[in-house]
Amino acid sequence: VATTTTTTTMMMISSLDSYLMYAILFATAVVPLSCLELDEQVVVQVVMTLARFVMLFFMLATTGELATQQQEQQQHLNGMANTTTLTATAMTFQPAPLVRWQGLGEMLPIVVFSQIFHHSVPGLSHPVANKRELKSIFASTALFSTLAYTLLGLSLGSAFGMSVEQSSNLHWNEYHSVDGTATWWTQLVSIYVVCFPALDVVSAFPLNAITLGNNLLGAAYGSKIQEAEVSRAVCLFVARVWRNEPNEFVSHSAVLRFVSCRVCVCAFHHQNHRWTRTQFRLLASVPPIVLGILERKLGTITDYAGTTGFILGFSFPALLFLKSQQKAIAQGFSSKTFYASYATTHRCIPWLLFGFGIAMALYAVYFLVLAQIQGEDSGDD
Repeated sequence: VATTTTTTTMMMISSLDSYLMYAILFATAVVPLSCLELDEQVVVQVVMTLARFVMLFFMLATTGELATQQQEQQQHLNGMANTTTLTATAMTFQPAPLVRWQGLGEMLPIVVFSQIFHHSVPGLSHPVANKRELKSIFASTALFSTLAYTLLGLSLGSAFGMSVEQSSNLHWNEYHSVDGTATWWTQLVSIYVVCFPALDVVSAFPLNAITLGNNLLGAAYGSKIQEAEVSRAVCLFVARVWRNEPNEFVSHSAVLRFVSCRVCVCAFHHQNHRWTRTQFRLLASVPPIVLGILERKLGTITDYAGTTGFILGFSFPALLFLKSQQKAIAQGFSSKTFYASYATTHRCIPWLLFGFGIAMALYAVYFLVLAQIQGEDSGDD
């Protein structure tokens, strides 16, 4: 008994150490990216976007084959336990119902959270040269992600039923060829699908950290942020002109002295602003990793983090619109802009969206707390 207890303890310690090691490795990748600007990590974001298409293709193309392999393997194990094939199949595969209302409270936060990008719209829009294309870009992105999630959900639900993993990519850990052997192709698909979500977060995490860090910076410094951005823009403009047309500056000594002085001032302000911005990016990126080390259940993290999606996706945008409209009217500007749509034509619609986000967030929290209490009561019984 003592030997078994010691072995179990060592395995738990080893598991904890490996989790901590991977968390630190993850931090070394995402924290530096969070301190960069979006236009400084374009290559990383584009590569990861292409990798997501590959991930989607692998999962959709091999789901049916993988489900058949796992069912046959389970039938074989049950057959070895003197169980008939029909009984084994009935015991191991439970088809998922088309609708299960009991899971609505758990599903809604995850669905909203998976589509949340509203808080990052300003940061994502900044590198786009033609701002008139933003509407079609965001609309096509939302449409594609909705179709992708729907196809994956229907495919995985019909293939694995009620036995689907909480992190569905883990099913591919045992993916092999039809004859039961592991080929280079099946190993490639298995490793890629199992490991990709961790790599995918490497590109998604900095986007959220940049947005949160910028918001914290704006809340702390207010109008000074705009002055720093102007200095940065002037600095970039002067550097560009200096690089392309240096003779124009050399021929005018007075202009040269002015430009040199201005470049020094801009560089000084930009450097100080960059360090200040980096501090807030660290404040936004480091605490989530620490909390992720403390709470290691993915389901618990997504359940409670998903509740914030209602407020971020519905309440905050509506509140920002109402506040900006109020300020525009107070300064004598028109409340209708080029970006006006059906949602901004009537004042009641933003208020409805604001109330809907708050109500759904409260409902989701209530459902999660109630489910946790019921789970503890059943555990005590």
